[in-house]
Amino acid sequence: MRTVQRAIDVLGLFSDQRPALSLKEIVSGSGLPKTTVLRLLQTLRVNGLLWLDEHGRYIAGPA
Repeated sequence: MRTVQRAIDVLGLFSDQRPALSLKEIVSGSGLPKTTVLRLLQTLRVNGLLWLDEHGRYIAGPA
């Protein structure tokens, strides 16, 4: 349950005003360790919830 909440919290960092976030911004905004954030981001990407743009920033995916 904790992992699901963490993933929801990470997705909650994205908004119309902040559609793209760097890894550093996500780590800072979430308060989670970088390694945890990397694992969450990878899982969210594999499932189409996040994409990686040409600048290495994360954006909300179509899912």
